[in-house]
Amino acid sequence: MKELAARLYHLVDRLTHWVWFLAPVCSRAMVGMTFVYTGYAKTHQGHDKILGLLTSLNIPFPALNAWFLGYLEWFGAYLIMVGLFTRPIAFAQMISMAVAVMTADRSDFLSCWGSSGDKGPTDITTLVLFCYLIWLVMFGAGPLSIDYILGRFFRQWAGIEQKPVKD
Repeated sequence: MKELAARLYHLVDRLTHWVWFLAPVCSRAMVGMTFVYTGYAKTHQGHDKILGLLTSLNIPFPALNAWFLGYLEWFGAYLIMVGLFTRPIAFAQMISMAVAVMTADRSDFLSCWGSSGDKGPTDITTLVLFCYLIWLVMFGAGPLSIDYILGRFFRQWAGIEQKPVKD
C-alpha cells in the first residue's frame, strides 16, 4: 500500500511540474477580464454612478478617485493579462479592493462570517479579487509573462545569477 501511495504521489508531482505555469496565467486572466469589464463600466458607462457612490461613502476627492479607479481597473487589467508590471498594478488594485471591502461591501463582509448561511465570503466579489491580487503580488506573473522575460534580461544584463528553488 505504501508503494502505491508513493507511486501516486510521484505521478501527481510529475504532472503538476509540467503544468504549474498555468496557475498564474489563469489567475491573471480571471482578474484581468473582471477588471476590464468593471473598469470600462466605470469610465465609459457609469461614471456618474461611481462618482455618486464615492461621494456617499465620503471618499476624499471623489471625482479624481472615480477616474483614477476606473482607469486603474481598465488599463491595469490589460497590463495584468499580459504580465507587465503585474506586482505594482496588482498591489494598487489590491488596495482598491481593500477599501471597497471596508466601505461599499462592509455590511456584506461582516455578515458573511455569521451563521445565517445567506452569503459566504466567496459571494463577495471584491473579497475574492482581493485574494487573487494578494497571490499575484506575492508570486508574480509567472513564466508566461512580459515581467518574466524582462526579469531574465535584466538579471543577465546586471550579471545576477538566479539561484534554483530547492524543494
